[in-house]
Amino acid sequence: WLNSPSLGSYNHYVLAGTAGLDWEPIKDLHFKPFAGYTLTQDQNKSYVADIQFYTPTGTAGLYQGPNNVTDLYDNTTYITLQATLDYMKRFGGHTFKLLGGYSQEYTKYYQLQGYRQSFLNNDLSDLNAASTTGETSNGYSNELALQSFFGRFNYDYEGRYLFEANLRYDGSSRFDTASRFGTFPSLSAGWRISQEKFFYALRPVVSELKLRGSWGKLGNQNIVGSNSDNTYYPYITTVAAGQNYVFGGPNPAFANGVAPVNGVNTALTWETTTETDLGLDAAFLQGALTFTADYFIKKTSNILLSIPVSAPYGLTAPSQNAGAVQNKGWEFNADYHGHSGAFTYNVGGNAAFIQNKVTSLGAAGSSISGVTIRQVGLPINSFWGYEAQGLFQNAQQVTAHATQNPNTGPGDIVYKDLNNDGKVDQTNDRTYLGTYFPKVTFGLNLGAGWKGIDVTAFFQGAAGVKGYAEGIALGQVGTSVGKPTSAMLDSWTTSNPGAKFPRLLTTSYLQNDPGTNPSSYWVRNADYVRLKNLQVGYTLPFSIARRIGAQRIRFYYSAQNLWTLSAFYKWIDPEAPAGTAGYDYPQVKTTTFGLNVTF
Repeated sequence: WLNSPSLGSYNHYVLAGTAGLDWEPIKDLHFKPFAGYTLTQDQNKSYVADIQFYTPTGTAGLYQGPNNVTDLYDNTTYITLQATLDYMKRFGGHTFKLLGGYSQEYTKYYQLQGYRQSFLNNDLSDLNAASTTGETSNGYSNELALQSFFGRFNYDYEGRYLFEANLRYDGSSRFDTASRFGTFPSLSAGWRISQEKFFYALRPVVSELKLRGSWGKLGNQNIVGSNSDNTYYPYITTVAAGQNYVFGGPNPAFANGVAPVNGVNTALTWETTTETDLGLDAAFLQGALTFTADYFIKKTSNILLSIPVSAPYGLTAPSQNAGAVQNKGWEFNADYHGHSGAFTYNVGGNAAFIQNKVTSLGAAGSSISGVTIRQVGLPINSFWGYEAQGLFQNAQQVTAHATQNPNTGPGDIVYKDLNNDGKVDQTNDRTYLGTYFPKVTFGLNLGAGWKGIDVTAFFQGAAGVKGYAEGIALGQVGTSVGKPTSAMLDSWTTSNPGAKFPRLLTTSYLQNDPGTNPSSYWVRNADYVRLKNLQVGYTLPFSIARRIGAQRIRFYYSAQNLWTLSAFYKWIDPEAPAGTAGYDYPQVKTTTFGLNVTF
């Protein structure tokens, strides 16, 4: 591979082991210690050869070089220890269960990277074989630990009355000692009405009916931010190398130095999510039809975020427990299975209706990041930009409109002057444009079988959701940026005034750019329905399979992402995670033909 223009090698090693024990010192009392160890190592070597490319006419074209090699090594150690003690006792119709436990997790990461260039030829690739001129080396490590104490109590009376209580006491090394531990309780209860004597007359129709409710708190210690000390040690003042300084008077000289670069927050503590749920489970027609319904309210408070700070602060913004978000809504699930002679079938569906909104941002207030905003009353990370009103068709329209970018011309996007002050600016003329959180998500399962033939299909989708086109999903015009997609073939020109997209501009002109000047022009309905999985199979009769000594022979056809109906741009995957802008590889359509033989 050394003679290839740009190749490398990647090796991934994993060593994992676990050990556990179940000891019953007395009847119904179990002691279960457990230990786990995982070591992961990666060796990544990337190589770029020194090559001069030529045009078909023989003149020198693109030059790739100088040849260089980057060696990257990293090592992750993960150790977990856990011990539980549980006890169960039954008497009469009563069942009691008690569990107590302790666990701890330890993670250590280490990385080392070296770079050298200008080898004598493209056959050499070891770091020591290159010149030290321009060489770089870097490395870092981090450690994280979690410690938890937990307990659980269960009570069951004749399968009718159910109760459970949990308590966790979790500590994280990401927080200072004064706020390191958090207490997280939860409760749940259920009543199986169908087991009551007064309900027996209805059981031929309603075979199962259960009411349930739960309330609980959980903690989150994962801080939103980059892979830096500000994320792993947000309460400790750390220093970073490479903070050079100039000393001297008439003949100043650079001196290597270290200095703090990240702000700290010793008061940082656990993000807390409190969820309340009320639910109903029912079964009808001897279990042929099942139905569940849930109403939930999920409130997340003390959200861990990096809040923008003013320039004089001079350091990276520290993480803070800033703000709260609420999700509430309904979830439904129903399933029916039946048969008619040799024909069997089942139909199942689920749907969730969710409302998301920011309920508090503390003293931080609203904050804009790229094309999104965090603002009380809006869904978290809502689209925020200008309201587009089409494209300018001529210079007279540009002159008559409120002042926009000084380079604005025919073919550019018309932005609405919301406050009617004669100019379009970021502070006063941006508004809410929608959210990538769907109001409804749903799924549908279908299945059927007849004399060895079986068919299953799964559909999924979302409604009430918006998408945003930017990044490589849309492309840009230039020599060193994301290349344009074929969608840009339908861009505005004087001969194509009804185009779907504004005129093509290089990256020197950003009045139409969806990243720099976000607007509703790039926001589109992203509702979709997708045939996620489809499988069709045929199982040969046992008498035929037996002739070749087999127990079962089945032929099948399987497909994933076979069909999609979407209101969004056809070349953008409607399932792509929000904010990826096309940088995640889209889900592929796959088709498989197979044969299963069981002996």
